[in-house]
Amino acid sequence: VELWDRPGYVPGMVQYIQAFVGQSPSSLADGQLTACLGIFQKLIASTANDQHGMALLATLVEYYGGGRLTNEITVEILRVLMVRLSSRKTTKYVHLLVYVLSMFTMKSGGDALVSGINGIQQNLFANLLTQVWLPEVVSIVSNRDRKVCAMGMANLVASSAFRAEPLSGSFGALLTATVALLEGIKVEAAPQPADFEEDTDLSSDSYSVAYSQLAWGLQEKHRDPFPNIEPRGFLATKLSEAATSSPGQIPA
Repeated sequence: VELWDRPGYVPGMVQYIQAFVGQSPSSLADGQLTACLGIFQKLIASTANDQHGMALLATLVEYYGGGRLTNEITVEILRVLMVRLSSRKTTKYVHLLVYVLSMFTMKSGGDALVSGINGIQQNLFANLLTQVWLPEVVSIVSNRDRKVCAMGMANLVASSAFRAEPLSGSFGALLTATVALLEGIKVEAAPQPADFEEDTDLSSDSYSVAYSQLAWGLQEKHRDPFPNIEPRGFLATKLSEAATSSPGQIPA
């Protein structure tokens, strides 16, 4: 059995890679970055390991987004994410997806995310937003994840894409959801539609003893990637920037 197919191997090795990248981002060679992206792609194909693949991707986006993750690489990542969403959709994966896409907007901007996803299929982002993102984001529980999502959505609110059709009609709903996240309003996840699958998760009991001793992973799970940004002030700044750059175009 391949190592990346072993439940006891995956969590600890992903955490090791995250720790390595976090401690010394410049030490990851281009070939190693490509290998990490391959690991991410393999892991998200499994509903048992997708949370580890998405955690790895979030780390790569945090440290390399807008830089070594070039536009070409980013579009291919987005394509992989959308293919998984269309083939095996679970509540867990959707929450992870919204978090990672919010991280993308923090590193590369809202317009880059919209254009990247629309490059896969015309108006795909509008469908993603209205059918997946907005209905699910307010049911995210983690305070860290809610903060990152709120700031990523603030970047979307300020993006030029939301001042033109088809996204201008979703401006109000996006802003409302962003404020709900900032105010701590939590909504239970709606009943899963027919195209959702049941979540699969392996409990830590099935992991090896070595994995259970990796305390760093617990710290990473709760670490704020933007500790110096106050999210409410961030939203206010983004709205002000949008109003200044496009006077009279902010939808009512």
